[in-house]
Amino acid sequence: MKAFCIGNGESRKGFDLEKLRPHGKIYGCNALYRDFTPDVLVAVDHGICHEIYNSGYCQKNEAWFRDWTKVPAMHYDMMIYSAVDKITRDEIKEYYDKHIENERTNAEEFVFHGSNLSGLA
Repeated sequence: MKAFCIGNGESRKGFDLEKLRPHGKIYGCNALYRDFTPDVLVAVDHGICHEIYNSGYCQKNEAWFRDWTKVPAMHYDMMIYSAVDKITRDEIKEYYDKHIENERTNAEEFVFHGSNLSGLA
């Protein structure tokens, strides 16, 4: 069986990806999901992984993410704000645009990603 690895760049514009289905499995990357549903969607960048997951795509389609470990929801506050009081939490949210939280729902698990921001201009 053949496998096709499809990116989400301009080079695929005008190509009907559905024509590949009878010939093998289609693996797509990143934002491809916005206008085509591959057999498997693969993403490694934290930002696009969260976008894909929050879109609801993963509820009905297969997606593979790097470093996507679910943690029980009861640990959220401890992991995000350990040893930080409420006033400091609010200041963090107000002054640092790199702190992004999705809407809290009744989910029983969450994922956490971070990066070292030193050196950013």
